[in-house]
Amino acid sequence: MFFTKLFKPPVDYSAELSKARKMILEAEALLVGVGSGLSASGGMDYNNHRLVKKILPDYHRMGYKKLPELQEMYANIMNENAKAYWGYWARVIKYIRYEAEVGNGYKDLNRLIRNKNYFIYTTNQDGQLEKAGFDMARIMRAHGDYEKLQCKTPCCDRVYDVESLLDPMIKTLGGNLEIEANKIPRCPHCGDYLIPNIKINAQYVDTMKQQKEAYLKFIEEHRTKKMVLIELGVGKENEISQIFKGLMEDMKEAELIRINLEKKPDLIKWQGRCIEIEGDLNPMIAELASGVVSL
Repeated sequence: MFFTKLFKPPVDYSAELSKARKMILEAEALLVGVGSGLSASGGMDYNNHRLVKKILPDYHRMGYKKLPELQEMYANIMNENAKAYWGYWARVIKYIRYEAEVGNGYKDLNRLIRNKNYFIYTTNQDGQLEKAGFDMARIMRAHGDYEKLQCKTPCCDRVYDVESLLDPMIKTLGGNLEIEANKIPRCPHCGDYLIPNIKINAQYVDTMKQQKEAYLKFIEEHRTKKMVLIELGVGKENEISQIFKGLMEDMKEAELIRINLEKKPDLIKWQGRCIEIEGDLNPMIAELASGVVSL
């Protein structure tokens, strides 16, 4: 049984890819849901110990192998952990948001949809879509972005750029994994701590209202037209999956293309209107994009 799973023969998805190309070419609009699986396929896998070793070698030597367990440790900032909090977040944000190269999957996705009428809904915060050259006015970043900071309180709904603050913090990092106290970013209005403007924080300041309005307008404008939903690297519990299910129920002309490492047992009700492809996103999107572009 073990060797059967380990050496599972590859599945030929050429028929599904051919049908998906046809759906995309004939679509009047594309709604693309981008989850963390697309970044993971390009090497930004938060559960891979190599990423922790690259960004946080000291924590890796201490036995930490996944970013989520460290993220949980530094989910909240307090007086007692503020220096270590930013010793962690400064390095993570600098690499993931600014140093990491754009993944091939994002480049190929751009090739695939750039000449179509599209909108993107993502729960990712890593800036890969921006690096790949997508039109930011067509992207709903539902969980914020690592590039911005907000007040912890929050005393107001203003956000601040983080990039210029990272190197000064990192340069003061000591062997205790803490930065110097005078480098901890503070709110210019109330003096409280600044924290990443991302949805994992209970005090999250939603700065995406304009993007949400654009997204809802896109849905309404194409509700009765032929829209294709493309779900990429979206986990079972991700909100994108729930949103797309609702749209498939509500929009009888909509079609769904789902590409993920694992299949989800929920598409039988939409047989004839959906395609599910199980596999690594990078090669799948590359093949899909090449086929569409060449037609």
